[in-house]
Amino acid sequence: MRILQFCAIVALAALSGGCVAVAAADGAQLRSGVNDIVITQQGGIRRQVLIELPQKISKGGHPVVIGMHGAGGPVVAYNRRLKPFVNQYGLISVSPLATETKTGVTAWAFRADSKTNADDVGFMRDIIALLDTQGLVDHARIYATGSSSGGLMAYRLARETDLFAAIAPTKCGMTIGGHEPLESTRPLSIMQVIGDADKSYHGSSGKYPMYSAQQRMDIWSTFNKCEKPVFTDHGTWTSAHYDCANNKEIELMVLKGVGHSLGEWAPVTDKMLIQFLLKQRK
Repeated sequence: MRILQFCAIVALAALSGGCVAVAAADGAQLRSGVNDIVITQQGGIRRQVLIELPQKISKGGHPVVIGMHGAGGPVVAYNRRLKPFVNQYGLISVSPLATETKTGVTAWAFRADSKTNADDVGFMRDIIALLDTQGLVDHARIYATGSSSGGLMAYRLARETDLFAAIAPTKCGMTIGGHEPLESTRPLSIMQVIGDADKSYHGSSGKYPMYSAQQRMDIWSTFNKCEKPVFTDHGTWTSAHYDCANNKEIELMVLKGVGHSLGEWAPVTDKMLIQFLLKQRK
């Protein structure tokens, strides 16, 4: 077992369903299909992640999509959701597991003062660094998506890292004082999917006050130096599309009458956000 340069140890992890378990022993390789690994971070925190590689491995690297489940969600959540696109688009899907809070629910450290103090930002860097050991990453095409707590985490990653060409948070808010772009933030493309009956669509108060859907688009479109949006009514949903400086885009997709559960919409919106993400370059 070797310690990788990014200060994480990769160990065997058991998972049913015929997945490939990968250790970081010298010469070990991630393989086509689902690889089930554990990254041990500083302090001994063990983090599970499923990494699915396409059948055809490209020497030029692949687009990488990190999908983050909602609070309480299982590690397989985004592996299942992204699976249809892995071989169709030649992408690598990454489905990491959040850490447990004191109440026993898995949740992301979607801002510095959230319920878990796990280094989730560092975890994402560790995952990309692991993929880099095999030259698997197209660094111009790294993306993040997530639902609910995972969507909030996507906003934090956009604010605090320069890893991503685009993010696509779904059925989530954006926290006031925790997710606005900083001077050091790199402009990137964003697609937000939310129902107009979602609890955070109009904004919210409480421990983590949220901007409304339109307010968050206003913040990021100003930061990205975007043109005025083009609004379209598609019947059961609406869109607002912003063309921005440096070939960036912002898209707000609002589902009519849909609450916090996307239900039958999920496969539809997943396909649309994947198509949006894969157009974007860093």
